[in-house]
Amino acid sequence: MTLRAGNRPNGWLGVGLDVEQVSGLGRFDEASVLRAGRRWLRPAERAWCAAQPSFREAMIVALSCKEAVYKSLPSARPAHEIALTMHGSAAAGWARSRAFAPLRIAVRWRTSKDRIVALAVTANGLEARRILGLLLRHYSALDPDREQSPGAWSRSRTRGLGGGDGDQRH
Repeated sequence: MTLRAGNRPNGWLGVGLDVEQVSGLGRFDEASVLRAGRRWLRPAERAWCAAQPSFREAMIVALSCKEAVYKSLPSARPAHEIALTMHGSAAAGWARSRAFAPLRIAVRWRTSKDRIVALAVTANGLEARRILGLLLRHYSALDPDREQSPGAWSRSRTRGLGGGDGDQRH
């Protein structure tokens, strides 16, 4: 879903959603996973993946986040231009990007036993984080574990998104 507020890029509001099946993680051999990581991930993103228990799963999470961001942008950009600062684990976390100033990007993801859900908001300035928080608060259906744990997104929605423990410089 994308919405435009006026004709200026700083009036842009874009929302991107990506859902990946975890079952597809095993179909690639280790060499293919490493090759894809070198091709599609920035060095800091690869470092985040390497720090996770499973590089393979973390890489799929990072790529899912990039796909959600790509869908939220006002115009098509090459995937390698999307640079994310990842926080959290492959199970759940948040990311941000300042690569397309004046637009800001905020991303949240959660992984369940069978899927990864990444939600990205691109907007002007601090609005991206605020809008993402509102979406997660009001649309808990985006929670991949909704049947087991209602409100899992809302319990963690502010961590790193202006809730006091994230980077406040934006």
